[in-house]
Amino acid sequence: MLPVLLFLLRRRSSSDFLKKIPGPISSSWIYGHMRELILAENYGDYEFKWQEQYGMVYKVKGCFGQERLMVSDPTALKYILSDNVIFARSEQHQRVVRELVGEKTLGYVHGADHRRLRNIMNPAFSASYIHTLPPVFKKVADCLVEKWETAQESHTSGSLMDIFHSLHDASLDAIGEAVMGFSVQTNPDYVKSYHDLLTLSSPRSNSAILVDALIPFVPTFLLRAAMYLPTSASQFIQKNKEISAHVTNELFESRKETLKMGDEIGHDLLSNLVKATMSDNAAAKMTHEEFSQAISTVVIAGHETTANAIAWALYELAKNPEYQEQLRQEITTKLATGDPNYNDFDALIHLNAFMKEVLRVYAGLPVSERQVTKDTVIPLSQPIITATGEHIHEIPVEKGQHIAVTISAYNKLVPFWGKDALEFKPSRWIDGNVPTSNAIGPYANLLTFLGGSRVCIGWRFAILEIQVILSELLRHFTFTLPVESDICCNVAFTIIPVAKSSGSPSLPLIVTRVE
Repeated sequence: MLPVLLFLLRRRSSSDFLKKIPGPISSSWIYGHMRELILAENYGDYEFKWQEQYGMVYKVKGCFGQERLMVSDPTALKYILSDNVIFARSEQHQRVVRELVGEKTLGYVHGADHRRLRNIMNPAFSASYIHTLPPVFKKVADCLVEKWETAQESHTSGSLMDIFHSLHDASLDAIGEAVMGFSVQTNPDYVKSYHDLLTLSSPRSNSAILVDALIPFVPTFLLRAAMYLPTSASQFIQKNKEISAHVTNELFESRKETLKMGDEIGHDLLSNLVKATMSDNAAAKMTHEEFSQAISTVVIAGHETTANAIAWALYELAKNPEYQEQLRQEITTKLATGDPNYNDFDALIHLNAFMKEVLRVYAGLPVSERQVTKDTVIPLSQPIITATGEHIHEIPVEKGQHIAVTISAYNKLVPFWGKDALEFKPSRWIDGNVPTSNAIGPYANLLTFLGGSRVCIGWRFAILEIQVILSELLRHFTFTLPVESDICCNVAFTIIPVAKSSGSPSLPLIVTRVE
């Protein structure tokens, strides 16, 4: 009860202005609207309806009466994402990042340290370096194809395969090869530690919602002590940190020794970071702790979201065989000879339209939480109309206000995407029925990779990985939904496919070799 009392004492009462903003009525003071947002059978069942009813900015209740603003207004989002000091990551997010990875990572630090780390890491995610990666991703895709073909050997008409975890293995291997020059499949313990982390984010429950709400109010020493309790969660996290540190330290020492001998060590992220730890320039120097945490952050953040995007792509292709055949024909025709390069993949009109629609409908991270650190005024692109008919053109917010950057909802704004915004419709990207102005994110006017100074550093990496792996899988296999498919779209930190019957991450498809 103590954290709850502290919460109530610290929480500001809502300003009279905030009370004017419309929103749904909550039936629970304890949970607010969090059960509807998090425990919905399919993510967005409530949120997208609320957006349609109340507009691009509305308020909901968090746990224990907390006021939260749900924001998808493009002008407001640009303002919020342009200043990560006033609109800082929420305290829940910061504490989870600190315990999972550390407090020297890109996702935790601010200001000058954030700029320094980002500048050090940027070259390994630049367009010029990404252009060199198709052969790396092709190698990973070939290994996945071989694995699935082996599983198919005793079947002549296709077999039911749960492909969820093997896609995550492939994405983890892509990160390992392209970021570290390391085949993660040679270290089963390393792979298992990431499988275990994935299981931690999957369970959804009322108690999990309350634990998340109380995290900011638990004293740091208690939170850190809890990490050493004999629970499966703490053991999985500690094991992952230990194994990751061991692997990155071995790679660090190997690259460092190569550099000392005067040999070239490459341009991947790990090599760039090793060079940064040896730099004499303070503005370009990285500590060993920052090095280790940077690698762990990229692996955790990068492999899960990309694997889930590929999973959702295959799910939609299994639902829509006409898309599947169209893409297969395009791939086999335009990538028929030689080793395709970056430009070859970028020229696949139908594949890229399909990918954009996957990333629009299934944004990996559906919401990004922010907390206001200084009183400010948020501008709006369209006025909010209150119950009394008043038009609000800007929103004053106080220090401590919680704001949800509603990524998935922004990607489905009817004023931007049309009345069919909730439909999966790749043709919109070919017909030109997509927004071409007011872009916030770096790719296709989507917010999937966020924007501003916190834009996803690996967005180009993710796009190419999806292009290459999807192309190879479609070249070799057809995908069909089983008769009794019960896949739901759940939020478990990221958007994942979950079997309704078991509640576990899963994507069973009938996979058949292309003859």
